[in-house]
Amino acid sequence: MYKKRLIILSIVLVVLTTIAYSGLSTSLAITGEATIRAVSDIRVTDVTLEGATNNGTEQYKSKHTKNTVTNGIKLPNANSTISYTIEITNKGDIDEALYNLTTVSNNNGLHILIDGEEINSKLPLIIPYRTTKEITITYTTSTPSNDVINIVNTFDFRHVYYITYNTKGGSNIATQIKYENVNINLTQERPTKTGYVFTGWTDEQNGTTVKYSPNDLYT
Repeated sequence: MYKKRLIILSIVLVVLTTIAYSGLSTSLAITGEATIRAVSDIRVTDVTLEGATNNGTEQYKSKHTKNTVTNGIKLPNANSTISYTIEITNKGDIDEALYNLTTVSNNNGLHILIDGEEINSKLPLIIPYRTTKEITITYTTSTPSNDVINIVNTFDFRHVYYITYNTKGGSNIATQIKYENVNINLTQERPTKTGYVFTGWTDEQNGTTVKYSPNDLYT
């Protein structure tokens, strides 16, 4: 029963996200209305201390909720570090992404790395459905002290959508990734097909009226 549900869901998602090559006569042999809804369930499931250097210490055991992690640490030296392993589990039926990480702290010089990289270069990070992923968060600071640094990290999880292009026998156009509540410019590529002139895209199965041009904003 589970496999059947997955197959039906995949067909529905393709129909909803496929953009067709306007003006061609080929039609999709899919009829009826979709009644299945994808289940979303992503959360932080564990936090563990991985290690520390140059007298960095944990002051109290980390806590977590579905989308937050709270730490209490000390970074007494400019080269002090402390690292935590964060386990994120996607129990749902659709891909999700860690889109952003927001941090509130009483230390103005606090700096965070994810898997050794700057946040902007590491995120968004896709967590496929029904998988678990671990990331390492490392703290440093430009204002070291012996005071306890209280930290609250909020994880911004968002649905992942895949925009596929149906060129109806024309040249292939690469799939694009779109994140929930983030607009995207459609591909600038123009498909080719012998005997046809590309005029634009539509999101209707049998549409012949152009609704989108290359690079148009898609919401």
